[in-house]
Amino acid sequence: MIVTIMFMSGCNNKNFNGQIEKGNQTINVEDNIKDKGVTALFIKNSNDLIYKVIVTGETNYSEYGTDIVASAISALTINTVNSLVEFTDSELSYNQETRNGLPSIELEVSSFGSEVGKEKSLVLIESLRLGLKQIEQEYGNEFLKVMEISDR
Repeated sequence: MIVTIMFMSGCNNKNFNGQIEKGNQTINVEDNIKDKGVTALFIKNSNDLIYKVIVTGETNYSEYGTDIVASAISALTINTVNSLVEFTDSELSYNQETRNGLPSIELEVSSFGSEVGKEKSLVLIESLRLGLKQIEQEYGNEFLKVMEISDR
């Protein structure tokens, strides 16, 4: 199965309520999303592994159809989802929807599967983070902000 999603970023699991328990406190994911541009939020578990990625927003780099920053973000994110589905045995959920009127996709790995599948999954997710960080550095964090938070 190949996923084809066109958006300016993001995804949302129906079971995810927008909050992460971190010790004695609750982190509201919406508090970590910028008002302008795209936010790519990488969430780590207690083992310091990225298991959830939320990409949401619009870059507004240029007009619709010519926005190369949005296209790059979309291509990297879609390729990561497709690669996780095709090349790993990880159990994952992904969904595209609108979050506060903005395009959004959320990807969550609920189980990394075999040790080999886990290694592949982690490399693919780190590759997504690296690619998005490079876009952020090249075009500026007013268009894309890459962030990491931990749920531990």
